[in-house]
Order: sequence, then C-alpha cells, then structure tokens
Amino acid sequence: MRATPNLALVSLYQRARICRTFPAYRLHELHDLPVAELLWAIELLDAEQKAAR
Repeated sequence: MRATPNLALVSLYQRARICRTFPAYRLHELHDLPVAELLWAIELLDAEQKAAR
C-alpha cells in the first residue's frame, strides 16, 4: 500500500518554503506565480551554499 500525500498540504509546504527563502513573497500571492521555477531557484541556491562550504 502506497501513501499518497495530500496535494493541498504539499502546495502549502512548497509555498511556505518559498516565503521563507524569499520573504518578499506572501502565501496568497504564490497562486499566480510560477512556483516550480521558484522551487528550482531554491534548489540552485542550496547547491551553491553547499559548494561554498
């Protein structure tokens, strides 16, 4: 049996992660923005920080 995540909770987590990384954004604003691209930017920033260590 496979657990399937609640898509609303996944979306909320992703939007919260974006808001934590980019404080200029607000949760309600992210419904109209390219969330996937913002998450990709976070991954790139994380990779850069790991490389700098």
